[in-house]
Formats: sequence, C-alpha cells, structure tokens
Amino acid sequence: MKHACVIAVAALAGSNALANAPAFEFEGGRALIAGTGAINLVRGWEFTVDELDILVTGLGHFDAGNDRASNPPDGLLLPKDMAIYDSNGDIVVQATVPAGTAGTLVDNWRYATFDAVTLSAGQSYTVVSFATEGELVDGTYDAVPLLDNNWFFPDAFRRPVIEFENGITFVQSRFELFVPGLEFPTRTSDNIARLGTANFLFAQVPTPGAATLFAISALAATKRRRSF
Repeated sequence: MKHACVIAVAALAGSNALANAPAFEFEGGRALIAGTGAINLVRGWEFTVDELDILVTGLGHFDAGNDRASNPPDGLLLPKDMAIYDSNGDIVVQATVPAGTAGTLVDNWRYATFDAVTLSAGQSYTVVSFATEGELVDGTYDAVPLLDNNWFFPDAFRRPVIEFENGITFVQSRFELFVPGLEFPTRTSDNIARLGTANFLFAQVPTPGAATLFAISALAATKRRRSF
C-alpha cells in the first residue's frame, strides 16, 4: 500500500507541471530585421511573475538566419551576454549564449541552458541581452527583429502578433545606450513591439492538487497504522 501511494503522488505531481517554454513568440518567427548596430547597448523587457513561482532554465537570443527573420536559424555570429535582473537591479541569473549553433535551438532563439533558477510570484524582473555596435553584412552584428514594423505583412498592414506564455505578464520594454557591457537598463518604453532579442525558457512551479493531497494523506495514514 505504501508503494502505491508514493507512485500516485509522483504521477499527479508530474501532471501539474508545465514543460519548459519560451517566454514569448511572434507570428511564425517572421518579421523584418535590423542589420546595423550603431552603438553598444543593452535591451530587453520587464515582466511580472503571476500567481505561481516559475523556474527559469535558459536565456536565449534571437537567431535571424543572418539574412532575414523568415529564413531558418543558422547560428549566431557572436556570443551573447544575457541576464535577468530583479526589481532592485541585481542580477538573478547570467549566461552567455555561444556563437554559431552550439546554443540550444527552440523556435527562433538560441539558448544557454542551466540548472533551474526560481523567480518568485508577484515580483518584477527584467531580461536583457548586450549587443556591441557592428554590421550584419561583415559578420560583426546579429540581426534584431523589428516587431513594430508592418512592412512584412503588406496585405494586412499589421505588425507580427506577439504571444506571451501563461504565467508571466509583460510590463514594458527596457534599454540602456552607450554601455560597455551588461547592466540594468533604466530607460523604458511602453511599446510592446520593442522586446528586442532577449527571451528565456521557463516552467511554472506546480501546486499540489486535491488528489495529490489526498494521496499524501493516505500515505501518512498508512505509516501511522504501521507504527502501532
């Protein structure tokens, strides 16, 4: 009986967990791209964690196919330093996405993966990437999706549709100009289309359901009966 209860708890807990998913996606990975970076900058976006804690397992940078965003990803030209900051401007997790195809590919992003880091429900965080000045044509700059541009959809005159994963809420875009490396960005924009290149993988921390709690109680009762 004890073993049966243990199995039930494990199975039910697993059914409440969500698989790691990108924080956001945009319509088919299609958009115009910017292939020139005139200055060093940090860009990303602020978000809040909803009712459940989340586990972050990767930081990702957009891979545009080095031609246009509608082409298949073919690797980053340069390594990308990335981080998630808390609301005090302190780094929660930091990673570097390697150049080329070494990063884990999910949709149109290359990820540096790591052991899960918890972000707390109800708190605000900012995910960013650092980019140096350069040019796509000479291999010194990775393209950025222009999510506020509708030229890619001339038939509908609309921007790409941006979708966020359940469990987080977009607050605003953030950026900082003329910086030597990663730092917390203090400049903000309420334009949701200026997300830039920063993404992350996460899963919500599951909460025990009623059936799980019942199974745990049954296991505890079995242990008590056997102790007499």
